[in-house]
Parts: sequence; C-alpha cells; structure tokens
Amino acid sequence: MRNYIAFTEKDLANSLNYTEYRYLMMKLVDNQSSSGENQSDEYINYTKLAWHRMSRIDDSIKLTDNIIDYLQALEMPMKWIVFTESWCGDAGQNIPYLSAMVDAAPNIELLLLLRDENIELMERYQTNGGNSIPKLVAVTEDLQTELFIWGPRPVRAQNIIIDWKIAAEPRPEKTEIYKDIQLWYMANKGISLQQEVLELMQNSLSV
Repeated sequence: MRNYIAFTEKDLANSLNYTEYRYLMMKLVDNQSSSGENQSDEYINYTKLAWHRMSRIDDSIKLTDNIIDYLQALEMPMKWIVFTESWCGDAGQNIPYLSAMVDAAPNIELLLLLRDENIELMERYQTNGGNSIPKLVAVTEDLQTELFIWGPRPVRAQNIIIDWKIAAEPRPEKTEIYKDIQLWYMANKGISLQQEVLELMQNSLSV
C-alpha cells in the first residue's frame, strides 16, 4: 500500500464503466475500426475477436464462492481503475471477470481508461518497461492511496510469454504462443485471475 495521490478526478474524467466500454466496442466493430492509435486491419480484427470473447464470457461467467463471499463482505470502498484497449486479447479475457467481481462487491467501482488516450498515467504502471495491458490499479475511494496492482495477465499466462522469450532458438512463432495462452484462458475460466486478485486484496488490506 502506497500513500500518495494515485489519481485525480481529472485523470478519471474520461473513464468508462463496463456497460459504456462494451457499447464502445460494439460501435467500433460496427464501424470496422479499433480503439487506440493503430487502425490496421489486424487490430480491427483483434477488436472483433475481443468483442466476441467478451460476449461469450459474459454469458457463461461464474465466480468462485471464496471471492463472492469476500467481495460481498468487503466494507472498505475502493475504485478499480483498468487500462485497456479494444484490440487487446488479454483485456478481452480478463475484464469481464473483473466486472463480475465488481458487480458482486457493493463497495467497489470499476473505471476503464483507454491506454493510448492516457499514456502518461499508463507509464506509471509499466510491466518490464512496456505499457502492457490490461493493468488494474486499485485505489481508495478518495484516490489518495494505491492499494494493489494486477496485470497484464494471470501469472501462469505471463509465464508462457516469459518462457517463450528465454527459450533457445528456434522458438515457436509468437502467434503459436498466443494460441497457447488463449487455450489456457478457455480451460482456466477466470479461476487464476480471481485467486490472484483475492490474495492481493487480502494482503493490501491486512497491512
């Protein structure tokens, strides 16, 4: 837990709730476009894929009893600020679960920020020198204290990337590694994300 002004109200003026974010993605898909600076066909297709994945997860999501019990009993108000973009595959896999967790928690508010429109804020929360997303920053309701940080993906999925980076040549194509991560997400069904966020909350509030 770090005591300083993590965000200001001005920083969050253009944030979106989950419903607004899903509507934005729908409009981007309808308009054959993408959020962020890259408007290539590749990123437009990534946005379509993320939209469909989020729709599938929203329809089938199931939280664990442990995290539901903890969130419902949580008395401390907080805000979960998440950096994202519509084309991000990891965001598409994880943000629906974060939204479901917030829905189960009377005292948590979810605020989504588009990374490329808030790059100076994003640069405070880099992963190994990069602006990897999604990145969750949990802060107190008054924005004065940072509680914990999570992201850009669950530890096991992140380790798949790390193992690929340090593997001897010839390494598999990066597209194959991303397929492996997507298969892992489908099998895991958000369990690791829920466990990791639960542990971060417990640790941050016990200090």
